[in-house]
Amino acid sequence: MILPPNTATCQTDSASQVAILTANSYHGDGVNVAICDGSVRFVTSSIDAGDPSQTPPVTALGASRWGVWGALGTATGGESNTQIQ
Repeated sequence: MILPPNTATCQTDSASQVAILTANSYHGDGVNVAICDGSVRFVTSSIDAGDPSQTPPVTALGASRWGVWGALGTATGGESNTQIQ
C-alpha cells in the first residue's frame, strides 16, 4: 500500500511493530522530499497516488499501480514526474 503525502498513518502497539507510514509535514498542501540526485523537491498532497487497495506487483517492471507517487520509488516504470515541482 502506498499512501499519498500528508495522509493518516497507522501503527500497531503489538510486538510485531507493524506500521503504514507516509511522508508528512506541517505544510498542509504537500511535503519536501529528497531525491537521489541530491535535489529537494516539493510534492503536493494531491499527487497521483493510484489505488491504495492494489496489492504489490510480483515484479518491479511496468508502470506503478500507485501513480506518480509510487513511481518515485522505482526507475523502471517510465512514468512522468510532472507533478513534482
